[in-house]
Amino acid sequence: MAGERSAASDLLRLLPLLCLVGGAGCTRRPSERLLVIAYPAGLHSTDVNDPAHEEFAAAILANVYETLIEVEPDLSLKPGLAESWYSPDELTWVFRLRRGVRLHDGRTLRAADAVASFERARANPFMRGELAAVEAVKARGELEVVFSTRTPLGALPQHLTYLFVTGTPTAGTPAPGTGPYRIRSWQPNGTTVLEAFASHRDGPALIAAVRFETIPAARERARLLRNGDVHLISDVLPQEMGGPAPPGVRFVARSGLRTLFLAMDCAHPRSPYVTPAGNPFRDRRVREAVALAVDRDALVAGPLHGYAERIDQLANPGEMGFDASLPSSGVDALRARQLLAAAVPRGFDVQLDYMAGKYLAADAVVETLAAQLGQVGIRAHPHAYSPTEHLERIEHHDTSLYLLGWSNESRSVQETYASLLHSPRDDLGATNGGGYSNPDLDRLLDTVPAQLGVKTRAEALERVARIVNTEHPIVPLYRQKSLYAFTSDLAFEPQVYAPIRVTLLHWKN
Repeated sequence: MAGERSAASDLLRLLPLLCLVGGAGCTRRPSERLLVIAYPAGLHSTDVNDPAHEEFAAAILANVYETLIEVEPDLSLKPGLAESWYSPDELTWVFRLRRGVRLHDGRTLRAADAVASFERARANPFMRGELAAVEAVKARGELEVVFSTRTPLGALPQHLTYLFVTGTPTAGTPAPGTGPYRIRSWQPNGTTVLEAFASHRDGPALIAAVRFETIPAARERARLLRNGDVHLISDVLPQEMGGPAPPGVRFVARSGLRTLFLAMDCAHPRSPYVTPAGNPFRDRRVREAVALAVDRDALVAGPLHGYAERIDQLANPGEMGFDASLPSSGVDALRARQLLAAAVPRGFDVQLDYMAGKYLAADAVVETLAAQLGQVGIRAHPHAYSPTEHLERIEHHDTSLYLLGWSNESRSVQETYASLLHSPRDDLGATNGGGYSNPDLDRLLDTVPAQLGVKTRAEALERVARIVNTEHPIVPLYRQKSLYAFTSDLAFEPQVYAPIRVTLLHWKN
């Protein structure tokens, strides 16, 4: 801790006195007090396109790297590194960069840097789905980035909200970014320390340095906060705090976009973690039995203590593709047992994979799910992996039944379906760990980007929702709330649907 404070003090002497909050003419000195945030997971690497990154790694990197387009808390779009954009024809998009943006290595950001960033993303099987319809990306002068698409892609600006722009990476060091913080040190799946970037276009941040600790266990994060060893934690239920918030600690819950679902291996003739050998999940009747066995209301009322809402489809209300006509999924254990008896008379054993320390009350949730499935003859055995291991197993289709969370900020469920349920191929189905393949679903998703009419696109996505509701390759469970606990001397107002941006925080004294 002393070393961190000393380094922050050294950095502080380099920061000019600027008014970062309040009215014109005021000045406020950035605080040298180190901020410590505890997350359930950390950085797997500093590669912004690393498929092993999940939402907490992305949240850390979002303080270091920026995107052409940003998302407001209400999911509307606003300028990021691009000050403006337009589409001169249905196959072209032009984005104009802000002038004079500095990279962390001191260079000025150019259009060529952005183009190189997108080409790296296009070369990455996990990321290229966001740019699947892009034919080419070129720099026009120093400030314009021009995208040419194979088919009309009205949603391209939304896709770019996921893709960080960086300088050229070099071996052994993080790529220079343009964000308000830069990486001072990091350890794989461990501690990451960020320091304020004095040359950021908005001026230096109010907090000179922040340390992100990786603490998978929710109760341990709560203990560290109570003891004053960390200042802000996420994904901790009030019950894990030991009751009501202790003196000097605040607890806040916000609506979120993170949806949790069960997914099944729909592809392998012999699924890797099923006994007896075989793959019962290739039978639609078995997948329907899973859907009928799950009691979503019991999950919300039980292990989640009400900090979630049950869902019946992946799309969120208000999102393009949400089908209000879909019936609510009820529990029917008798029907589930009948379906399973017809398909697998003696039932079967299966490993239920999930991420250790991820999601609210994850251990209790999977134990409850296992009990619910066991009542109909599916003997599920929970098995926790680190977030990195879990995502790698999904990427390599090395799982039979798994729990996963998903967040989408694009206002359209098309990106969700394209990643989770499109037949896996070079640019789509990157997170389709169950290998589900349906030509009708693929055809609908492939035509959505080319459908310029909002009504036509929405209808196509609603048809996808009905296919998923009938085929059950995944079983939507609930949408959990974003929960935070933090020391009361930290000014922090959680943004709905947004990761923690350190520039929005400051010490009250």
